[in-house]
Amino acid sequence: MLSAEKIAIIEAKAENVLRSAYDGGSLEIPVNLGKVADRNGLTLTSATFKNSDVLGLFNRKERAIYIAQDTPFPRMAFTIAHEIGHYVLHQNKKRDIFLRLDEINIDMQSKEEEQEANWFAASLLMPRSKILEFWTHPYDIDVQSKIEKLSLIFGVSKTAMLYRLKNLDLV
Repeated sequence: MLSAEKIAIIEAKAENVLRSAYDGGSLEIPVNLGKVADRNGLTLTSATFKNSDVLGLFNRKERAIYIAQDTPFPRMAFTIAHEIGHYVLHQNKKRDIFLRLDEINIDMQSKEEEQEANWFAASLLMPRSKILEFWTHPYDIDVQSKIEKLSLIFGVSKTAMLYRLKNLDLV
């Protein structure tokens, strides 16, 4: 479990990345991850992995993010944002390759890195300020319908949106 202090740092870093990518201008929703990657000197490439559990890979030396072909958009967006999280948060790590697996079975240090990258991805794709702005719109009375509409607006899965809303204490 990440501490409140660590979460605040991650949220601030994601906000800084967005501010930089949009040059302080108006933030687009869904977030343009191509713009974010370009601003950080990262390339995005579709790939076929030998291991079907690999969803994405960040190669620090190449400054490249590889995404599994035929990945549905919401999962692809989260994977790209997750790998950008490794780039931003884990620059001091000795490893040059970070994998995003469908099922994570890793040691505790890597587990914390994965949690950090996941939190970063959620913060990047679903910025707190934008979530709060859209949450107050009276889309529907029913929370499930609201979650579904917000997931479409932000280009994320319903599950990712639900976790983000829970983490922001909105549901």
